[in-house]
This record gives sequence, structure tokens and C-alpha cells, in this order.
Amino acid sequence: MKIKTLTLITLVSFIPINSQNITSGEVIYEASMPLKNKAKIKASAKKYLENLKLVKFQLIFNGNESLYEKVDDMSSDGDSTINLVEILGGGKDKYYHNKTDNIILRQTEKFGEQFLISCQDNQWEIKQEQKQIGGYECFKAIQSNKNGEETVVAWFTSQIPVNFGPKKYNNLPGLILEVHTGGLALKATNIILNPKIKIKIRRIKKGEEMTEKEFYIIANEMSKELFKK
Repeated sequence: MKIKTLTLITLVSFIPINSQNITSGEVIYEASMPLKNKAKIKASAKKYLENLKLVKFQLIFNGNESLYEKVDDMSSDGDSTINLVEILGGGKDKYYHNKTDNIILRQTEKFGEQFLISCQDNQWEIKQEQKQIGGYECFKAIQSNKNGEETVVAWFTSQIPVNFGPKKYNNLPGLILEVHTGGLALKATNIILNPKIKIKIRRIKKGEEMTEKEFYIIANEMSKELFKK
């Protein structure tokens, strides 16, 4: 893990429990696609994006592990409509993070086959920018491409000192409450710390094991074969 750090100032705690005693938790994230440059979006596309149904994802964590997946929505049963927000937010994929083993796994299905992908470690640059999210003081962290363009923006709070977040985004000195990437926004809307019911997390194991690079090569080949005339 590579993090460019800055000196964190002492924060006034808004947490109703001692942050040093946080052993587990549950976070609900809502996925959305904020419309930018609305004037440049065609009316038909704008209407489609504005009417996308709300999609929620759940992150559960204990002292060492986390698991992120879509929250079951009974109202969507039988609905064959493609929801771009759901797909970008994680779809039916599951993301597992184990700090001790230093692994981030993604379980996904493509064209009827299941894969277990070993994700690359997150490299962050922490910025000076701060903002409040749900009463928590948050710092900005970014991931950039080779041209220096921001590809992922995350907001994390050191007031909840756990190294977890949505999807594969982890390894910051505090819980990630918000992520923006590729037009997608994931925002924490509900946080439960140290719930009365003990959180048990099982490591995901199903699927053909491979790296992210290997998966994208195979997925590309599958796509070409599917649409081959």
C-alpha cells in the first residue's frame, strides 16, 4: 500500500462512542449518477438517468475483514430493466477485504461463468480538503491516472478508524464515507457501529481465481466472441 500522507489535525469527535472501541460495524451506501453538464445531455438520456431507481449497498466489517454487496430489494424481483447505477455500484458482485492477509477479492459472474478476482492494492494521495458528511469530519483522498487526472475521489473520516470502504476501495486511515468515480457516486447514508448482533464474515471462495489484468483480458475475449458476426 502506498499513501502520500499529510499531518492530520486533531479532530473534535462527533462519534457517540469511543472511536478506540469500534470493533465492528455496518454501513449502507446509496449509489447514484449525479448529472453534470445537463445542457449537453440529450433529453431522452437525461430522463432515463433521472428516473433510475435508488440502489443500496451494504458494507459490514469487524476488526480484520469487510464484505460489500448489494442490499436485497424485493421490489426489483422480475424487473428486467437494466439499471446502470446498480451495475456501476457493484451489481451482484461481492467484495471482500482481509487486512491480515492483505487481500482484496471481487467475486463476479460474466457470461454464465463465475470469477474470483484478486484486486490490486489501493494507492492514495491524501489532500488538505475537508468536508462534513453526516456529522463526521472527512478528508479527501484521490487516485490518479498517468496523466495526473483524478480517476477516483474518496472522502474518509479518521473519527471511525477502520481501513474499509465500498467496493474495492480500502486502505485509508479511516472509514470511507463517499466515493466518486466514472460518473458514479457512492454515499454512506446509515452507519451502525458495534451492533448488538455479532458480525460474522465469511471469505468468498467461489469462482476461477485470477488477477484483475487476467480477468479483463478474458472478459474482452468473451465480449468479442459474443458479438462476433
